[in-house]
Amino acid sequence: MSNIEFSLRLNKVKIDEFNFKEPDDSFINDFNEEFLKIGLGLKITHNIDEEIIGIHLNIIYDYINEDEYKIKLIEFKGLFEYKINNLKNIISDNNNGGVNIPNVILETIIGLSISSSRGIIIAKTAGSFLNKLYLPLFNPSDLVKNLLKNDNLEEN
Repeated sequence: MSNIEFSLRLNKVKIDEFNFKEPDDSFINDFNEEFLKIGLGLKITHNIDEEIIGIHLNIIYDYINEDEYKIKLIEFKGLFEYKINNLKNIISDNNNGGVNIPNVILETIIGLSISSSRGIIIAKTAGSFLNKLYLPLFNPSDLVKNLLKNDNLEEN
């Protein structure tokens, strides 16, 4: 596999939606972290002419106890756009109307987007009980492999 040289910069951060529900004292006193379920949704968009790749993240913190009582504690939807110099020469067509983006680029910008989301969630929940519920670490390589598997994309 050949090395790919690229440079990028964060071009835009947009919080499309952020909601959180501060639980009452009885919920906080009975809180069991084992019932916390964190979901991550990911969509990738691109504008080749402007050399932009967008990472759309949807992060949800659900609390589902043994009685299947469910409460949505946090919901974050955001967009992180990256300008990637010389993108036209780095990507290739995939014969399905889309493009192949090298895994190393996807892993880099997905990792940056998740880390930035973690910081946004921490800042937005400052002073609340939920501020202690940090977004866990995700392995961007695993996320890219999962995207390739589920979207039938070609690996680079």
